[in-house]
Amino acid sequence: MADVTTELLTTHFRQLRLPTMGREFETLARDAAATNQTFTQFLLRLTELELAARAANAVATRIKHAEFPVEKDFDTFDFTALPGLSKPKVLELGRCEWIEQKYNCCLVGSHGTGKPRPA
Repeated sequence: MADVTTELLTTHFRQLRLPTMGREFETLARDAAATNQTFTQFLLRLTELELAARAANAVATRIKHAEFPVEKDFDTFDFTALPGLSKPKVLELGRCEWIEQKYNCCLVGSHGTGKPRPA
């Protein structure tokens, strides 16, 4: 009986397009039973996993659709190529503290100097 129920649930999750819930519900159900969680707590955790997976997929999709040539960060930036560039200042801008402080930031420079990296 449990196998039929599990198969039906898996099918329903697939039809409802809830792939993470379909993959994780058995594991979470066992964990919930072992820790005496309520059904509501189990369901909350299951939906949290689905939402987290969807958020991660949305970010990955946006990055893919943006068609960035290569995902870049400051770990790979060659600060020696631009001797007039202040590395501490660039790293500070990269932490985006200026946003929390409600300052504007305008990056000006030649083509190929890495202006988009702080973004």
